Amino acid sequence: MTHAQPIVPAMLALDGLHKTFHQGTPDRRAALDGVSLSLRPGDFAVVIGGNGAGKSTLLNAISGEVLPDSGSVRVDGLDVTSKPTHIRAAWIARVFQDPLAGTAGTLTVAENLSIAERRGKRSGLRWGLNTESRRRYQDRVAALGLGLENRLEQKVGSLSGGQRQSLALAMAVLTAPKLLLLDEHCAALDPKTAELVMQETVRAVSAENLTALMVTHNMQHAIEFGNRLIMMMSGRIVYQAEGAEKAGLTIDHLIKRFHITSDRMVLG
Repeated sequence: MTHAQPIVPAMLALDGLHKTFHQGTPDRRAALDGVSLSLRPGDFAVVIGGNGAGKSTLLNAISGEVLPDSGSVRVDGLDVTSKPTHIRAAWIARVFQDPLAGTAGTLTVAENLSIAERRGKRSGLRWGLNTESRRRYQDRVAALGLGLENRLEQKVGSLSGGQRQSLALAMAVLTAPKLLLLDEHCAALDPKTAELVMQETVRAVSAENLTALMVTHNMQHAIEFGNRLIMMMSGRIVYQAEGAEKAGLTIDHLIKRFHITSDRMVLG
């Protein structure tokens, strides 16, 4: 007698997302045009596409910064379509392109991590820094290889852009979110620092078995990292690849197949 395998719900399920900006005006723009997407638990999907493809709107619709005109967003089976950003923060973490956006410069490294640990939880008098939490934060930032474990009391505003982005990544994965959104998080960094942050991203996603969705203009990163590649054009998903098909992709193949001409696309 055979037993049916349990059905594992998608960690992220998008169904028919539509979003049009400036409706009823000459500037009308369909940013999302019926986007449906399903990510399995542990998927690391990379989204590429030219300017105006809908990549940023897609992340904003998932995180709650933008409410879709129609369609639904589910995280681990829970419909979050109408839930505001601060409620979704209990399940979704995001690292932005600007290293300054994900950290508070006037607070210390330890204080930033403490805030990240509270994400999506009720605040109260019980919150605060103590010996146990400091030891835990030291272990977390030590993995970054930046020496921040010895600088927990340093103000984040004195860190370099690469250090702040690495800290923002550590903050995002601190509570093992159900979904990690990476919004061109290496685009503002120099090439050497970008590679270090990407390697730390891969390590963190793998160590925590996170489900991640990364938007990038770096085509080499899109090919090299993640187990799935998703291409968007004009608010639609026009191509997906994984497994052997993704492993066999080249930048030249993508350029020729999809006539990529965006001047912001980094070829590697």
